[in-house]
Amino acid sequence: MSSLSSSSSGSGSSDSSSSSGAPPPPPPSSSSGSSGSSSSSGSPPSSSSSGSPSSSGSSSSGSSSEASSSSGSPSSSSSQGSSSSSIGRSSGSSGSSSSVPSSSGSSQSSSSGSPSSSIQSSSSSSAELRTILLFGYWPPTDVGNILADYSAPVLYRGYRIVAFSPAFTTPIGWNIFPNQTNVAAWGSGSGELQVNYRKTSQFFWDKVTSLQPIAIMSFSRSDLTTNWYLEQLVYNYQQSVWLLTLPYRPGWPPTTPPPPVANFTLEPPFGGGAAGDFSPFRPNGPNPTNPILPSLPPDPTKPPIMTYPGGTSSRDSTLPIGVIVPAINALGIDVHASPNSVPDILGNYVSAYMAYHSCWYKDYSGTAFPDKPCKMAGHTHVGINVTAENGRKALKVQLDKLIDSL
Repeated sequence: MSSLSSSSSGSGSSDSSSSSGAPPPPPPSSSSGSSGSSSSSGSPPSSSSSGSPSSSGSSSSGSSSEASSSSGSPSSSSSQGSSSSSIGRSSGSSGSSSSVPSSSGSSQSSSSGSPSSSIQSSSSSSAELRTILLFGYWPPTDVGNILADYSAPVLYRGYRIVAFSPAFTTPIGWNIFPNQTNVAAWGSGSGELQVNYRKTSQFFWDKVTSLQPIAIMSFSRSDLTTNWYLEQLVYNYQQSVWLLTLPYRPGWPPTTPPPPVANFTLEPPFGGGAAGDFSPFRPNGPNPTNPILPSLPPDPTKPPIMTYPGGTSSRDSTLPIGVIVPAINALGIDVHASPNSVPDILGNYVSAYMAYHSCWYKDYSGTAFPDKPCKMAGHTHVGINVTAENGRKALKVQLDKLIDSL
């Protein structure tokens, strides 16, 4: 969900200050780890919209390359996905997930590039194993595509791996960008995790506080390439900076003449510590040194980044990018990995928000869960033209290099 169109320039705030004192205690979690219940940081907001199309109008400033995915039809990446079932710390039970239909209508199983014989079904004997969490968004980064091998919990190399994403079936329409046609617009998807700021934060904090992962890797779609961007930096943008509206033409497949432009609009994220916030910092209230609403960032322990694209980053990826990149490129497939520190590629949409949460939890967990800290976390933007098969191969290598470094 990185940017394509121009946006206002400006430097971000310094990240040198942070809130004093230890982080607040984590919210209690249910033994099942169910994503449906909110954490003690707050109950679900009554107006937690999943994003709804509205009448025609202009989009807000900022941009997102997830909104601009691949030329041509989305057939190679529009497989139906489903949010994985929850797995609880105490039970260690396997999430149920049926095989996912591919765009051709055949069942999509763990194809070449999957961990194959190294994967076993999760069972009660794995209850004490540490978890590696994977999150995805729009195709091809959902559990119907590159995350398909982990749509139910599996054991791999001594860790429990599980992936979550929204479920996508039919595009809500197609996006509108220069020199691009028939680019699928997917909307929020369905399930407990959606392309939605508030539902993302609620789902994220429920999962990480119940599963206490040793590592987190989040993924989202990027530009019209086969690039595989490992994001190095993330930004604690204030509420008013996050992109809320994307224009699109409703209906699928595209028609001629095209229908009027509509807007896909999301509610803004909650400010850190404000009413409705799902983070463990809600009981503390907003940081008094931060601006008031609507300028609160999600993380009250860091200064808000006031403009997009950001200047000074707020947190850094801790994935072993230096070994992941050459290993993926050595596969000889049409996936081109590289580190990225350009804020326009990261963007200011929902996946950049998830990227921040992933790196934020890694830092938070050292104090909140000293016996089970998160050791590595980071985000990857995947070009929309990466096929599901090649994406699974690249993910397998990235996962192996992560485990090598843990």
